[in-house]
Order: sequence, then C-alpha cells, then structure tokens
Amino acid sequence: MKISMILIIFLLIIITSGLVSANYFIDVNIPQEQTSIIPGSDIQANVKIIKISQNNLREDIDIKIRIIDENNNILIEKSKIIAIENEVNTLAEIHIPENVEIGIYKLEVEIDENRSSSGFIVESPKSNINKIIIYVLIFILTLSIIGFYFYNRKINKLIKHIHKRVGIKDFIRRGRK
Repeated sequence: MKISMILIIFLLIIITSGLVSANYFIDVNIPQEQTSIIPGSDIQANVKIIKISQNNLREDIDIKIRIIDENNNILIEKSKIIAIENEVNTLAEIHIPENVEIGIYKLEVEIDENRSSSGFIVESPKSNINKIIIYVLIFILTLSIIGFYFYNRKINKLIKHIHKRVGIKDFIRRGRK
C-alpha cells in the first residue's frame, strides 16, 4: 500500500513538473501496399498530428522524417515544415536509395522530441525472368497457331486437288474393271 501511494505521488510530481512534454500526438500509417518495397523506390506514410497543448494558435512546426534500420542507425533524415492549428494530416515521403540492404526498417516522424514510427520491409527486386518466360511462351504459341493455319490450308488445297483429279466417276469406272 505504501509503495503504490509513493508511486502515485511520484507520477503526479513528474506529470505536473513538466518532465513529460508531449505537445503532439503523432500517428504514422504506411499503406498496406507500401509495407514491402524494393531499393530505389519511394515510401510514403500518412501522418496525423494532433496538438495536445493548450495553445490553439496556428504555428509552423518542423517535422523530422527518418528511415531507421534494425540497429537504430539513422540512414536518411528529411525535414518538412507544416502549419498546424489543432490537427493536421500530411504525407511523409522518402526515396529509398538503390544501395539499401534488404531488411526491416522503420519510418519515424519526430516533432519536438515526440516520436512515432511505422515499420516496413525492403525486399530484393523480383527478376524479370518470369515475364520473359511468359513472352517467349506467347511467341511460341502464336508461331504454332500460324504454322498450323498454313499447314491446314496447304492440306485442304491438296485434298481439293485430289478430289478434282479423282472423282466418283473414276471410282465407278475402276470398280467395273
């Protein structure tokens, strides 16, 4: 009982003394189709910022957008200044370089030491071999259809030619002999 009372008093002192300074609520949301990207592409995140402080005046804030790897190393950092009164939605976009290693990363947004992040995966680019195989198969199929068409046409001409040379009368004459 004593420990819980001391803990509550300690938390009240911290909250009222200003050691916890959360002026903004930040929500970072990477769309589902962008949670897995390849090196050299852009990643976009929807960022919702809600002002928590009592000050309802419009102000310009500096947003830091970072790409952080699994070891918490900052790979890319970009700043963006936006205006906020109470709440704002914005788009955070960063280009992922070609030389980024395959792995798990997070896109972090920071405003005045308030942070929020969302994770994504950098995958190896899929090879174009599958597309090439499909194109080759379509080409072979097309050639086969064209070849069959001309072969069938040639056979039909040959059959017509044979029918012209040998008619029913020829069969009847041959049968009587």
